[in-house]
Amino acid sequence: MPRNQLLDPYVLCVICTRMASRRLPHKVASEIQGKPMLQHIIDRVRACRYVDDIAIATTIDPEDKWLVELAKKNDLFCFRGARLDVLDRFYNCAMEYEKQHHKRPDVLVRITHDDPFKDPQIVDLVVRKLIDSHADYASNWLVPTYPLGLDAEAFTLETLEWAYLNAFGDFEKEHVTPYIYNNKETFRCVGLASTGDLHQHRWTVDYPEDLDWTRKIYAKLYPQNPLFGMKEMLALFEREPGLIRTDKDLFLEG
Repeated sequence: MPRNQLLDPYVLCVICTRMASRRLPHKVASEIQGKPMLQHIIDRVRACRYVDDIAIATTIDPEDKWLVELAKKNDLFCFRGARLDVLDRFYNCAMEYEKQHHKRPDVLVRITHDDPFKDPQIVDLVVRKLIDSHADYASNWLVPTYPLGLDAEAFTLETLEWAYLNAFGDFEKEHVTPYIYNNKETFRCVGLASTGDLHQHRWTVDYPEDLDWTRKIYAKLYPQNPLFGMKEMLALFEREPGLIRTDKDLFLEG
């Protein structure tokens, strides 16, 4: 596996998304403070210092035309590909981006479509960790200390291509990066840890209860600072500890 020797890489963030969802259909289009959830995620990634561009990777399903239109509205490249083989969709999105834009994405950032609290500063830290460590893969969840929902992954194009050519399991194809971080003898993987263990916090949207909670948090923080981050959320919880949400709360609701 070639080592990462990138000095000034071109960084492309790919957001894999589709309207279908087993637990909460069309959640990416759910309105939060007057905008679709996916729009908030796009806005947050755009605030990243080390991300040069964003691409949307969706499917050929007819209902995903809405995502194509949202990408067009944001002047973003949109690729439509396989429904369940997300690794295939991610890789071919990067290849088609290079072909159409004549820019090679040296580094890919993977952001999931159900995390409307993504913190641009944390995404930037993951990208810098990859570059400064000359690693093949970096994330902030290999050492699980950040809140669930602030996950970010960065990896080189060569690493992605290696995974695309060698991953064969359904789980590896559906989740893009397991082949990489489960093969540390092949890839140099590095993790970013927070200063405190915050992994018990649940800041993602999988269920209707998650969406209701997300709207409450946005109502409190978004009007003052549309790009509020982890620091502002933790300060809010200091003032109002009853707003803290964990996986245990989800279990109790179920």
